[in-house]
Amino acid sequence: MEILSSVAKHIRDAADLKHDKHLFYMFEPWNVAKRSAEIKRKAIEDDAQIYTEEFVDVFGTDPHPFQTGYFQSTKKIRILLAGSSTGKSICPLVETGIMVSGELPYTFRYDEGVDTGVPRVISKENIRRFGRIDSSNGKIIDYNVKPKQESSWQEWNCGNIMGAGRYPQEKISEAGKQIWIATIAESIKKFWWPMLANPETRILPDAFIDTSKGNNGYNISTNTVHCIRGMEIFILSFEQGHKKFESVRAHAIVEDEETTTPELFASAQEHAPEGYVTIAMTPLEGITWSRKLVFNKGVDADRFHATQYDSPYQDNKEIDRRRTTYAKWIRQSRCWGLYSEQSGEPYFNRAKLNVWLQAYSMNYDLVSFTPKSQWFKMKGNTRISSLPGLIDTDVHKNPAYENEEATVAWRMYEDRLPGVGYILAADAAEGAEIPEEAGDINAAMVMRLPIGKEEHAKIVCTIRSTLPTKAFAKVCAFALRYYNNAMLAAESGQGAENKAFELEVEDWPYLYMSTVTRDATGTPRQKPGFVMKSNQRQAIFKEIEEYIGEFDEDEYPHIPDRPLLKELAAAVKGKKGRCDHVKRGSLDTGICFGILLHVIKHDSDQIKCNYFPPPKQNRRIDPRRLAPQVPCGLGMLGMKEALNGSS
Repeated sequence: MEILSSVAKHIRDAADLKHDKHLFYMFEPWNVAKRSAEIKRKAIEDDAQIYTEEFVDVFGTDPHPFQTGYFQSTKKIRILLAGSSTGKSICPLVETGIMVSGELPYTFRYDEGVDTGVPRVISKENIRRFGRIDSSNGKIIDYNVKPKQESSWQEWNCGNIMGAGRYPQEKISEAGKQIWIATIAESIKKFWWPMLANPETRILPDAFIDTSKGNNGYNISTNTVHCIRGMEIFILSFEQGHKKFESVRAHAIVEDEETTTPELFASAQEHAPEGYVTIAMTPLEGITWSRKLVFNKGVDADRFHATQYDSPYQDNKEIDRRRTTYAKWIRQSRCWGLYSEQSGEPYFNRAKLNVWLQAYSMNYDLVSFTPKSQWFKMKGNTRISSLPGLIDTDVHKNPAYENEEATVAWRMYEDRLPGVGYILAADAAEGAEIPEEAGDINAAMVMRLPIGKEEHAKIVCTIRSTLPTKAFAKVCAFALRYYNNAMLAAESGQGAENKAFELEVEDWPYLYMSTVTRDATGTPRQKPGFVMKSNQRQAIFKEIEEYIGEFDEDEYPHIPDRPLLKELAAAVKGKKGRCDHVKRGSLDTGICFGILLHVIKHDSDQIKCNYFPPPKQNRRIDPRRLAPQVPCGLGMLGMKEALNGSS
């Protein structure tokens, strides 16, 4: 240990004496500065929501820490979310050098703002960031990266390295530990191995490498770097799977770019229990599992964010040039470092949909529907049960809460109107009692025909639920009953979940009837439900496309449902140009919307008001003849009994 300590001291003394110009020692972190009005305008144009309440609550508004904050943080989990080529990966790379060697870049040996006295390297990058500084008075001359050298370099420089705060010594590893770097295979080849192992490009000074091990300190077959103090750096790819993490206790694990599965992150936490886990990524895969990790305030982590425009080393004009070549659905992740629900070639007019998402406030009440009393089947059957059917049972509307939204809660945009006909479309999926275990999302939507001077049908209620299929079918049945015994147009005949939904509500008396043609005879016949064949699926998306086309960007499209607009904006062209959704996306609500548009366009005569209140009794009853009544309402027992106590 004394020999190793003397080696480290020799490195430190030599660097101090000579002002070692190695990249490791010369590194200076940066933070996000106050953004200009022009950059904010571009963010709005790209629908880059970096000033929403949710975002600011996690990352703060500009200015805020980025690289400096990362190095000074002592949290066990640190997350760097940023646009492409912003300098997110350099942070764990430099810190890996610090942890294995105990050595520090000059900037981390001093308090924040202290002049270290070490001259910066004169380079295009430093000129772009710090400018050309007049040697005689310390004032900035300009930021010209290609200056004319009329005499010598002595007339100007890039100033001295400034202190960024002393690096927390507790994060330096004990001798003999390991640091693991996990990333995508391409990143190993193009970034991490060259930066750690190539003598011409590596960020580790020569003195950090233990050349007595491996091949001059390296083992390319296992992607291992042997370092002083018995330290080792391992690089592995996400493709190798999370079990690769399970053979080691590491001082630090770095996950560069987004892990393919949450199991990789879970494994990293398990195997660096007393160490540090870093995630540094640009969210290129759209909305994935990691978004919940990043924005979950319950996770004890420090989070740092930056856009490409925040980087002092990037040229804004060059960013603008690249930005104009990107489709809008790419800009949010690459330029702004944001999770984007939109990726791939858009199927619908995404620009128009995004404008509508920003331009209109979508107000709704969160409600649930509950039968007033016990019931049996949709129509009831006195031979089996004395209970009435749901069709003869009053259904009440109740306030719902956010924690119910994934199960029984509907977004109500308009309450029922007397004498008006409604239609409900449903798309069943594999649900679960626990929302996180659901395989997909159930969706349903209620619409009505235009009335009075209205020109367009109206969306009145929507739901996205993770309930099991049978329970979801009952939730939809309650809405059918509430909305004047609405007509049901459930997707028919495709998959086990749709079949299970059909069986649960098969005796509902008001079913949409599709006209289908027998393949063998070519004769038409009526079949209950919305029969969804492949050509019909494309037909309903064409209905949506035509509907969107009826409105200009500055016209309200009569779509108050924000989740529906987001789904449509995220829809992409799949194989053979068919409408599809990205990985972890969905089109469930979109399918319901398309079904309703199709029925309203082609079979609106089937949509009628199927509920008429019984006539009022004017005959006066002697109150002495009334028998005592036992209340049969469900009261606060509510939805659980309603779902479990029927058929």
